[in-house]
Amino acid sequence: MDVERGKLLAYRIIKDAIDIGAFGLGEPIDIWTMKMVDEKPEIHNLTEEEILALNDAYLVWKEAERRIFMKQ
Repeated sequence: MDVERGKLLAYRIIKDAIDIGAFGLGEPIDIWTMKMVDEKPEIHNLTEEEILALNDAYLVWKEAERRIFMKQ
């Protein structure tokens, strides 16, 4: 899985856990990525804009699932 899909999957897992009401979880969501560049780790904390973009993709994903499962 590439990093972009991994970020969306991580966001969905965290967001769903918050929505279910898991004890101790809540907003804001904070995601970090790490990749190796020239044999050195490159660490990145997603910006607010990146988190908002993940939220938009998450909402599209949830709506697509709703349409699939609610189809008559």
